[in-house]
Amino acid sequence: MKKTDPIKILQVVSTLRTGGIEKLVHDLATNIDSRKFSIEICCVRRKTGQFLVPVETAGIPVHFFGDYRRNPPRFFSLYRDFLAAGNFHGVHSHLNHLSGLFLYAPNKLGMPLRIVHYHSDFKYHNHYTPKYALRKLFGFFSEKYSNKVLGISDACLDSVYGSSWKGNHKIERIYNGIDLAGLSSTRSFLLKPQDFGIKDNSLVIGHVGQFRKEKNHQFLLEFAEKICALNRHVVFLFVGDGPLLEHTRNEAAARGLDGRIIFTGTRPDVPNLLGIMDLFVFPSLWEGFGMAVVEAEAAGLPVIMSTNIPDEIPLIEPSVKLPLDNMTIWVDACRNLIEYVKKNNRRKKSIPSELKEFSLDTWVRNIERVYSEVRP
Repeated sequence: MKKTDPIKILQVVSTLRTGGIEKLVHDLATNIDSRKFSIEICCVRRKTGQFLVPVETAGIPVHFFGDYRRNPPRFFSLYRDFLAAGNFHGVHSHLNHLSGLFLYAPNKLGMPLRIVHYHSDFKYHNHYTPKYALRKLFGFFSEKYSNKVLGISDACLDSVYGSSWKGNHKIERIYNGIDLAGLSSTRSFLLKPQDFGIKDNSLVIGHVGQFRKEKNHQFLLEFAEKICALNRHVVFLFVGDGPLLEHTRNEAAARGLDGRIIFTGTRPDVPNLLGIMDLFVFPSLWEGFGMAVVEAEAAGLPVIMSTNIPDEIPLIEPSVKLPLDNMTIWVDACRNLIEYVKKNNRRKKSIPSELKEFSLDTWVRNIERVYSEVRP
């Protein structure tokens, strides 16, 4: 391989479904300097998802050798042969503790860059389950076969290593990045509330996130029920998909919230959806980072978020961070912010300076720097 050839990196993900990890990989693959870096993707569970077509349309190869869990010997044999023939400089695995499984072959092949990327805050996980024991076991292999570890926040890395990672040159915190300029364009109002059957005089409270346990939709439903009982003009907009979507839909109906909660499903135009919201709620049980909050604040929305969101996310006035053990203070905060929205123009003229370090360009340049370490 010539020194002038692009640095070739394989991204390892579960799928290309709608999700924070998958969006990051899509954004990296489609924004990285293709003169210097060549990106390919390997899906290890299913070759499917919202980002599959955009990635392939952009000319980025996506590989699939079957679900690794169904026939591990066959999968890892095909995977190793593919890596051996592909002239890759390295593998960047986004599978948290499971990454060691996919870095064994790159390590044996002598690839100069083997990255484990952690994307969650694991301190909120139950430490007394078989799953946690397996995570610790696989974490050993991730540490053994990697030569670079990335985490999306201090809280994320603290949950894996404690505070011992700081000062370790192998481990680095790199914040996720989003297209801040694209979010500022929500002020053009490309979508209108009427597009979703929402009346002109309604106040729209939004949430964006996969319907999974950590997003805490059960809390959201209780919150929505109380707010709707207090204000007949409030409508909730829930954006996303996931295994708990149907359960959440059914419970919303059982609570009499038909017509008061609108489920949009997966949407490719989240910035435009933020443009029709007046408030944003994010009561996560845990988050590695919580980029949806940054997106909302960049779009000019006041946010009510849980104290489980890492402190590294700026709290931009009038946004508030609240504990989840007291619904009353969430309801009171919402009522106050509704009054704030009525009295103030929430659409700021520029992206708050506190958010600039979470830009897509900063994220991509940081990853390019990490990849460049394989070539002096």
